[in-house]
Amino acid sequence: MEHFKPYELVPKATYEKLGDAGSLLLFKPAFLIALDNLADFFSIYRGEHCSLTINDWHAGGTRQYCGWRPEKCVDADGHPIGAGHSQHKYGNADDVHCRVYTAQEMRQIILKHKDDPLLRLITRLEDGVTWLHFDLMTLPEGVERIHLFRS
Repeated sequence: MEHFKPYELVPKATYEKLGDAGSLLLFKPAFLIALDNLADFFSIYRGEHCSLTINDWHAGGTRQYCGWRPEKCVDADGHPIGAGHSQHKYGNADDVHCRVYTAQEMRQIILKHKDDPLLRLITRLEDGVTWLHFDLMTLPEGVERIHLFRS
């Protein structure tokens, strides 16, 4: 991975248990390529480095479930986080944050440039949320890439 450290992609407890190498093994290799490609794409699009953030627990922040999620993923009050069969749980999705662009702007930019080789692996974007959720879920035949969905 060129643009992200393993601890940015997993919850704190997972990173403490698995470390760098083990944490990366939770992700599909194609997904890790797509994530780095997304960072490259936005830096090229902007004309300068464009920092993307996933989890920020390692820097004292509150986000730790924007990358890979364990099967039983709950918040501090015991409420489930995300969908039961979320692509996050398969190492195939991330929720990305950016200081330069809103999530809606990022979705619009991606859709406008969806044929860019750096975006070729992305199949879905979640619509109507304040973060950029993207994943590589296999789409049914006839569904256009990149598919917008609401959960």
